[in-house]
Parts: sequence; structure tokens; C-alpha cells
Amino acid sequence: MIYQNKVFIQGRSGKDAEILRKESFSVASFSLATERSYKDKDGEFQKVTEWHDIKTVGKIDSKLVNLIEKHVKKGTEILVEGRIETERWESKEGENRSKKVIILIGIDIDYLSNKDLPTPEDYKQPELDSNNTDSLPF
Repeated sequence: MIYQNKVFIQGRSGKDAEILRKESFSVASFSLATERSYKDKDGEFQKVTEWHDIKTVGKIDSKLVNLIEKHVKKGTEILVEGRIETERWESKEGENRSKKVIILIGIDIDYLSNKDLPTPEDYKQPELDSNNTDSLPF
């Protein structure tokens, strides 16, 4: 049996993305807020905000890291596809620490809040002239 570790989360970025560039790789990270509502015992709606740490590591010229650097700003609506991993480290006091992070696989940034992003129209194929079949490859 195959068990999958895949998540999709849609929310808003809590701050501008942080970019770390080293000699041979770069890291992009940002926080993403999601919200859910529920009715409490008095019948009143309550909102709960969850914060998620998102991270990706790429080559120094990674297109994904560059896209995140340019477009992930505080308040940007984002749909993230990723996998959950546990980061572990030792604190200055010698305590073992850990936290869950989402390792980014794919990202969809809201076109409405980022007017300078390419739109599907930018990728539209030119229409073929149905009367001129000389240029068709078959």
C-alpha cells in the first residue's frame, strides 16, 4: 500500500517572503494564514486562524524561488501544494526542538492581487488561418 504525504492549503501570506541565497542553492520561506469558523456553545460564530510555515529549496537560479521573491508579499492570496516534513534542531539551551513545515511543490498566486503577473491570455496560442494550410506541419 502507498501512503501519500501531500497537502493543499489556500490562505494569505503573513509577511513578505524571506530569501536566503548561498553559493550553490537558495531557500524561500514564508508564512501562510488559513482560517476556519465554528459555532461555539452559545451559537456564536468564532474564527480560528492557523499559521503554516512554507519553505522551498532550489538551485541558486531557481525559477520557483525567484517567483516567490517577486510575488509573495504580505496579504497575497496563495494556493500551496506541498508535503509536510518535521524540522529538528537543538536549541541554544541544548533542548531538542521540532516543528512541522510544508515543503513547497507547487504554488498558485492570486492574479487579482498581483496585476503584474502573467495571465492565461499571455500564453494564448495564435489562431490558425484555416484557409492557409501550406504552413501546417502535416
